[in-house]
Amino acid sequence: MAITNGFKSVFTNLKNRIICWADRRRNIEDSIKSLSMVFQKELIDDIKFFQASVSRENFEIVNDFLKSKWSSRNVETMNSLFEHWDKYWLSEYHVGWYEGYARGLPSTNNCLESTNDSIKEEATLRDRLPLRQFVIRMNRLLSDWSSDHDPSFNTAKIVISI
Repeated sequence: MAITNGFKSVFTNLKNRIICWADRRRNIEDSIKSLSMVFQKELIDDIKFFQASVSRENFEIVNDFLKSKWSSRNVETMNSLFEHWDKYWLSEYHVGWYEGYARGLPSTNNCLESTNDSIKEEATLRDRLPLRQFVIRMNRLLSDWSSDHDPSFNTAKIVISI
């Protein structure tokens, strides 16, 4: 909060603050470790759906749905999580972690974090793997990524020397 307050004091017209989704997700995962693995997975899946919101209106609707769904389970940890959620994750300057908040901008502050997250989601499924199994999955992932590559998409900038 100190960084946000510093920005607010210098840039008095600060309206939007983008929050790195990878950082927010780690915060969420840390805060729900006391839940059963089944609840953790289900909640993370719900929050990933929530994070994919394309508009503020959609974000608020899904937020209300999530609170209703999880509060009805009457799990003590969930009640305190949603109190923290409202205070720190959905406050005026901390709400910028859903996809539609800043269209066209990355949802993480680091492309390496984003790539690492994609590898974990698509290949390792966040499991620690023996080296042989990891190499096999990485080969499959690279093959898939290579076949999906659009050769007309130019990702390199050509520098002309004078």
